[in-house]
Amino acid sequence: MSADIIVDLARYPDLGVIARQTILSYKERRDDVRSIGRELSADYVMEGTVQAEGQRVRIWVQLVDSRTGVDVWTARYDRSVENLFAMLDSVTENVINVLATCHGQLANARRDAVRLTNKFASL
Repeated sequence: MSADIIVDLARYPDLGVIARQTILSYKERRDDVRSIGRELSADYVMEGTVQAEGQRVRIWVQLVDSRTGVDVWTARYDRSVENLFAMLDSVTENVINVLATCHGQLANARRDAVRLTNKFASL
């Protein structure tokens, strides 16, 4: 699922997406999101979990601001695994649509935060 999200996000030229192999090197590490963001020079880090019970799956996805460690966006998907690939495609499509839609808003918010910081620093 993460590979699908990475591939689909990389189709947007304004989004800088880190390669899957690089991300996999962080899989077993328990580093703080802020330190991972600094190491990768990433503004945001996406995290997620999958839980299964019987024929149901719960998927949590969250986008975290790597400077503050604060969740910017989070979603929970409860689905049946009856048609596993259709379920994965549906969740991936939803995540991509949300992130692609809010990218401009995130960029504007980050730019405004930098302007405020610079303004107060010059006082």
